Amino acid sequence: RLNHLENNQLSEIHKSLSKSSNKETFDRPCIETLQKYVSSAKPKNTNKNTRLWVSRFESFVNDTQPNIDLMTLYDKKAIAMLLCEFIIVIQTKDKKEYKANSLYNGICAINRFYQEMFKDREPFNIHEDFEFRIVRDTLHTRMIELEEINNGEYNGADPLTDEEMVKIFEHPDISSNSPDGLLRRVFLWGGYYHQTNSNQQPVHIIPPDEPGTYGACHDIRKYLSLRPNNAEENFFLRINKDIEENWYSTFHLGRDKLSGMLKEICNITGIDCTNRRIVNHSLRKRTAQKLNDEGLDSQAIMNVTLHRSIAGLNAYRTQNEKQKLDIAKLTLPGISKDISMQENLEKSAEDLNTEQRIENLSSQEETKTEPFTEIQNITIPLKRKDDLIDNFRLKFVKCSNFTINITK
Repeated sequence: RLNHLENNQLSEIHKSLSKSSNKETFDRPCIETLQKYVSSAKPKNTNKNTRLWVSRFESFVNDTQPNIDLMTLYDKKAIAMLLCEFIIVIQTKDKKEYKANSLYNGICAINRFYQEMFKDREPFNIHEDFEFRIVRDTLHTRMIELEEINNGEYNGADPLTDEEMVKIFEHPDISSNSPDGLLRRVFLWGGYYHQTNSNQQPVHIIPPDEPGTYGACHDIRKYLSLRPNNAEENFFLRINKDIEENWYSTFHLGRDKLSGMLKEICNITGIDCTNRRIVNHSLRKRTAQKLNDEGLDSQAIMNVTLHRSIAGLNAYRTQNEKQKLDIAKLTLPGISKDISMQENLEKSAEDLNTEQRIENLSSQEETKTEPFTEIQNITIPLKRKDDLIDNFRLKFVKCSNFTINITK
């Protein structure tokens, strides 16, 4: 009841609505339209991930217990036991261990599948149902184990070495005299030089070429001069079929072609990629590792690689052999002490020898009957050039008004 409105006000509102609005008509959506909106609510990647993990689970069951058909199995306890076995032994197709969160996401995908399968029978939830308590315990223990196995190591892209990069740039198929070679060179240079400005937008910083060399500046200038004026904004363009007219077309390079560019370059130049994950990101990782090996501090490296945290940067760099050796020396105080003692003993012996030489010189001077009556240049015999160190002492006998000049 709308007590705060008078009856005459209600009648006025109803009268105005009746005059201003026309009668509306509605059409019921068809079942196909409804299905379209329902299915679009789930991301494609989610559906793809669900199919992938259910397929792996089904393959595991077919190999270990071929008499069981998962598509007709509605026994929660049996499914729970199979899932426990699956969680313990499942690995990637390359026989590597999954990351802990990847395994967890896989079990969530299988859970989604069974929720859909059981919807007309009974509720199904691996994360809540009592029958799946052993699955939750097994998953928890396995995730802890996987965290220890991975130990925080970054299993992403593998960097290329300096020797491999030199081999790539010196290969005839990576020459700037052909459209393919020039495009590949510009792609490689783009992976080297980049940093951010205040708006966090990538800004390429290209150092000038060394005198007499054709480096990044030469290649990029040449590529920009060969881009058609009406080309798309994308930086990398397709190669024309008829290169006599123009090397590059107005259309951008395809995503798949660009994403596999570095791997293609390695195959062309004979770089061994066996048991290595060489992707475009390998250039960024190599840049971070190279700068780290040169001794740059973390903030300077982050300005180039665009990392926003030290933790993110650490995934791209490792300690080189020299750094490991220096750290190993610091962990051996006994040996360091012995070395220091030996150096101190040698230093003391040298000081004693030097002092003895000065005493001998002073004794010789004392035997003279006449003192110095004019300016004399005296050369102190030294064992080596750097003998004049701290605590070095000179002894003068029967001298007055003298000046000491120390020169190398």
